[in-house]
Amino acid sequence: DSMKLAGYIAEGLAFYRPQVCFIEGNGLGGPIIDRLRQLGWSDVVIEVNPGTRLKESESDCFNNRSLWWNLLRTAMEQGMELPEDTELDSQLTMVEYGYDEKTLQLKLQSKEEMDYSPDRADQLALTFCQGNVVVLDKYTQPLEMAYLGCV
Repeated sequence: DSMKLAGYIAEGLAFYRPQVCFIEGNGLGGPIIDRLRQLGWSDVVIEVNPGTRLKESESDCFNNRSLWWNLLRTAMEQGMELPEDTELDSQLTMVEYGYDEKTLQLKLQSKEEMDYSPDRADQLALTFCQGNVVVLDKYTQPLEMAYLGCV
């Protein structure tokens, strides 16, 4: 039920007060975004669309999801620390990638091609949808909020 989920997210937003919460606008995300905006979270909730294709001139990545995962990989290579989480570790290594045949842009394996959806890893990558993650002096949000795309 999308209204129950919107209520759960609103409770988390009220308790943890993140600077921003990115939510996928496709599928069930649309009604959840609408409800959160009705509840007064318009200044925090940002709609994003991972499947949006990118022009060759804009990026070496095929779509937003590929770009965000690539930014996450770069941050990890530069020393970004992740909490100990075996599920997250597993998901970060299960997604295969290749290159688009026509554009040669980096392309991640689609969720439809996978046996299991890497939801935690996707949500962590989603925090890079504005180019970089919001840097806090001390990360105070529980990991569950990061899995919701909140920082």
